[in-house]
Amino acid sequence: MAAEGAKDILPDLSDLPTFTEDWEVHKFQSIMESINSDPVDITSLRGEAITKGGLLCNELRRRAWTKLLGINIYNIPSCFF
Repeated sequence: MAAEGAKDILPDLSDLPTFTEDWEVHKFQSIMESINSDPVDITSLRGEAITKGGLLCNELRRRAWTKLLGINIYNIPSCFF
């Protein structure tokens, strides 16, 4: 169940909007680095969330908020599905 639930929570990043502004591209890269770092760089992720553009798009928000809230998407109780 855990792996199936994770599939539903994590968005497909192939459908991201095209970021054309330099600041958007830089911000996207920073958000992805924060999310993918081990451990997650919560301080940087929070900073990106509260600055211009926020977390940029719903796909990134869905990934970032699970990290910001400390939710393990691979171990979610089945009562939530």
